Amino acid sequence: MPTYSFFSANLHISDKTAVGILAYGERISGEWLPAMALSAQTELLKGFNLGAAYVIRNKRFDNLGVNASLRIGPLQVLAATDNLLTLLQGSKSNTVNGRVGVNLIFGQMDKEAQKKMPDEKDFFK
Repeated sequence: MPTYSFFSANLHISDKTAVGILAYGERISGEWLPAMALSAQTELLKGFNLGAAYVIRNKRFDNLGVNASLRIGPLQVLAATDNLLTLLQGSKSNTVNGRVGVNLIFGQMDKEAQKKMPDEKDFFK
């Protein structure tokens, strides 16, 4: 059975922008396959987010992924690709990887309501 290990951290540098790091590894048939990603995401317009990730994996240093999401009421529509360069090369590439999807979002507080919540230390008294 393969073994997977993950470590990730995100830092919100503003209300609309975050940066992150991900260290990932998998052990398959006794071989350890590590990977690392640096990412950034920002809210360009209310409900519209755009992000990018630079990924080092399988001794390859040319993986630049992009993602976008649009929230429409309780729906979040998203699209992502792991390697923008292969997507742009089209027929010159052997493979192109992309994903599209829809999330249903229930019960999420808006940012103004979150700001009105008491401080954490006061909340847990």
